Amino acid sequence: MRSVLITGTSTGIGQATAVTLAARGWRVFATMRNLEKRGRLEQALKEAGVQHGVALEQLDVTDTTSIRSAVASTLSQTGNKLDAVVHNAGVAAAGALEDVPESELRRVMETNFFGVLELTRALLPTFRAQRRGRIVIVSSEAAFMGQPTNSIYCASKWAVEGWAEAVAYELEPFGIDIILVEPGPYRTEIWDSTPRIQPPDSPYHA
Repeated sequence: MRSVLITGTSTGIGQATAVTLAARGWRVFATMRNLEKRGRLEQALKEAGVQHGVALEQLDVTDTTSIRSAVASTLSQTGNKLDAVVHNAGVAAAGALEDVPESELRRVMETNFFGVLELTRALLPTFRAQRRGRIVIVSSEAAFMGQPTNSIYCASKWAVEGWAEAVAYELEPFGIDIILVEPGPYRTEIWDSTPRIQPPDSPYHA
């Protein structure tokens, strides 16, 4: 049975990916930052008729300890083998650059960019040892065009695209593939969870 670790599976594209792959017979390690939000995934699996093959794991991609723990738990259940990882966890912060607090700027980059790097680094020894592996990154059309009041999200996707295209050369000799998925604006929960910073006295308010 092929195995995959997916981040950000509580909602949206991550949830749909987990359900789809499980229905196709993959052994899915569905991770999310807060396991208390597992209900929607469990309901989606039930509605899809998926009864087995999905393990839920806590994973915060901005926390190195959490990454190591989730990877160790996953590999202990697969005999230290893994076919793929899907980097889906992502956040955004809407607002003009001057209005968005530094903490929000860093939160987006830590999740969308550095989180991808750190989880990949934790899995590369396994992929190299087995001489195969697939790294799938859910990027965005925002990687190709600037979008007003969405600059930090665009920056995070541009960054991950550049990193992926460069590191692909390093990993190819080990049989490791990198795939970038670049969806347009789907109506997922990120639209509701994204803070919108728009001070009434901002010069960018209009």
